[in-house]
Amino acid sequence: MTAPPSEPPESTEQGADWGEDASADSVPVRAAAPVSPLKLYNAEEMRDKVRARLASRLVCLLAATIGLIFVLIGLHGVLDLQVREVKDATLPIFTALITLIGTATGFYFGGRK
Repeated sequence: MTAPPSEPPESTEQGADWGEDASADSVPVRAAAPVSPLKLYNAEEMRDKVRARLASRLVCLLAATIGLIFVLIGLHGVLDLQVREVKDATLPIFTALITLIGTATGFYFGGRK
């Protein structure tokens, strides 16, 4: 018959697995962590958090895109780009991004009561 896991195995040497003293009385016992009260799931609160996070990240994406456009225009001489090429390349992206952000923020602010 085998010993329960809380007791040291009989065949271990002193200090091998159970520290210096191989008795079960010397095993340190951790105090139980305090239990916090459970908070009920609130779908409306989570929905608002997700909407706010989505709207703020889309606005950050817009700011990064505008910054990239200014960098490309500023470096057009170094990169052998014409301003017209930069405009033609970024206009569809910028237009789609503005539409997406307008829809998302309208949904976010329209859904709030």
